[in-house]
Order: sequence, then structure tokens, then C-alpha cells
Amino acid sequence: MKTTKNNINLKTKKMEITKTNLKKFRQELEKSLAVLEEKFELKIKQGNIRFDEVSFSMKMDFRNEDAKSQIEIDLANHYGINDYDLTKKDYEGFKLFGYNRRSSKYPFIVKNQNGRMLKVDLKYVAKWFVK
Repeated sequence: MKTTKNNINLKTKKMEITKTNLKKFRQELEKSLAVLEEKFELKIKQGNIRFDEVSFSMKMDFRNEDAKSQIEIDLANHYGINDYDLTKKDYEGFKLFGYNRRSSKYPFIVKNQNGRMLKVDLKYVAKWFVK
């Protein structure tokens, strides 16, 4: 059985599912996806690859480039707010990181550059992130 340095069987063209081969596969896939991102004006986010000896899988997320984030949609739907700058870093470098719909008291999660996270209410979000 002839194999190349990529552990691909030349007779059957089957890839051996190993960590190193999957890294190479992911690099090739990223090149292909970059073409699709540009062609269809999408953002494509790849998740972790899970694999065993027989198969592998990967989660992929496709979004329009100009689409609003889930936080922006939640702010507009639940609070009727459209004028927040969610990319703005304010108050000790905090950035709006998440939103918990089930939390009525402190639904917003902010994170600073050191990774420290805090739960805050709408009052602080309005104060820190208004445009």
C-alpha cells in the first residue's frame, strides 16, 4: 500500500483520520471557505473538530456580514433599544460580552481585557455603552 507524507492511501484516496491530518484538512477548508465568504458576503465561523478512528465532525456557523449580533437583537426586542455601541470599551475597558434572557435582575454580562466578567443590569449598560 503506497502512502504519501499526508498518510493518504494513493489507491483509494482515503485520509487516515489523525490529529495532524485534520489540522491539514482544516487549513485547506479555511482556504475554500474564504472564497465562499467573499463570494456570498458571509462570515463563516468554524468550531472544534471531534473525531474518532472512523469519522469526524465540525460545527460551522454562517452569518451575513452586516447582520446584528444576538445581543443587539435581544436589546432591540426585549428593551426597545437600538442606540448602543456594543463594540465600545468603556469603564475600565469593559465590553458587552453576553446577555442572559432568563436573568431578570442582571441580564447583561460585561468582560474586561483581563477576562474578568461581571453581571450588570440595564442601568449600567445604558450608562457605559450608549452611543
